[in-house]
Amino acid sequence: MVKREGGSPKAHFGQLLRWKPTPLYLAAVLLPSLAQFIASPVIHVATGVFLVGPPLAEEPGWRGYAYDRLRRGWSPLPASLLTGVLWAIWHAPTWFLPGVHSDLALLPAYFLWLTAAGLLAGWFYDRLGLTGSLTLHAGLNLDLVAIGGSSLGLAAGILAAIAIALHLLSRPTPREVVAIPKAPRP
Repeated sequence: MVKREGGSPKAHFGQLLRWKPTPLYLAAVLLPSLAQFIASPVIHVATGVFLVGPPLAEEPGWRGYAYDRLRRGWSPLPASLLTGVLWAIWHAPTWFLPGVHSDLALLPAYFLWLTAAGLLAGWFYDRLGLTGSLTLHAGLNLDLVAIGGSSLGLAAGILAAIAIALHLLSRPTPREVVAIPKAPRP
């Protein structure tokens, strides 16, 4: 899609190699766990193999492409909310795979949790770029292993509250957005 719009795929994915050390990366990893810690009295040790793989595969599309395009015409909160909802819809079919999730009744809580995570991912993307949302996504995957079914809804609510507060209380941070020329109409 980037190439079709006249952009450079190399520059788009090159964002993954630009890291600027800042404490916000630590926050991106720890905020989901903080929500889970508040929601559940017991934290399980997480050993998920999906810690980094899915973030590397998904974040260039969700935040690096979709959210980035939405931000050209929308403010951060609605752009984050829409990409969060779409992200949740994208993951919903996994609930119907045998052996992946055991309780379909938790699907609405999972949907809320991912939508809230999308709000947070947009906030981190605006401040740290693609590496910020990728780091948060890895933290979310680490935390998802530890979330018990009974605390998923509460963890989702806490994540949503944190994300909305960050969006509403933060001054907008103008990110350097690479202008992509509009594709010529046929």
